[in-house]
Amino acid sequence: MWNGTALTLNAKPASVSARPSRTLAAAAKVPALEASRGALLDAIDGLTPEQLQHPKAVGEWSVRDILQHISLWEAELVRLLVHVDQGRRAVVQSFVANPDFDSLNARWHAETKDRPLDRVMEDFHGVRRQTLRWLDELADEDLTRIRREAWLHNQSLARWIAEYSCEHEAEHTLAIRAWRQTAGV
Repeated sequence: MWNGTALTLNAKPASVSARPSRTLAAAAKVPALEASRGALLDAIDGLTPEQLQHPKAVGEWSVRDILQHISLWEAELVRLLVHVDQGRRAVVQSFVANPDFDSLNARWHAETKDRPLDRVMEDFHGVRRQTLRWLDELADEDLTRIRREAWLHNQSLARWIAEYSCEHEAEHTLAIRAWRQTAGV
């Protein structure tokens, strides 16, 4: 939990993997979501606000910037799930023809670089709760069916969920751990 001084591991959202309403496909995704989030929380455990906001900790970004970045991409995932559920083409920025991810990341960073740390932490945990709620709402067929829409690149929603959450977190978790080891924090 964020206590204003340091991040402690009890900030992990309560596990919802035991809910009886969860579909088989959704239940299969939840452990991966929990594992990737747990690994990321472990990687930042004990960091002070100053350490979380230390400039250029990982490349050009602070750890706070990375957490905001992860939140923004997972919010894109939630928007995707909403649009698909409504039978509409997602009008999210990452689903345009030939998206320029570096430019999008740079623009989002510029727009959110001054967001207070406590709000970043709220976003970080809040968007994951939304992802888990959508997993509860979607049927197995919705999650596992290969999507033929060109903008979904013949991938299932389960694949998009993995890419925009678990795999993305794992990538940044490794970078944060490397920074902590190098910086001795």
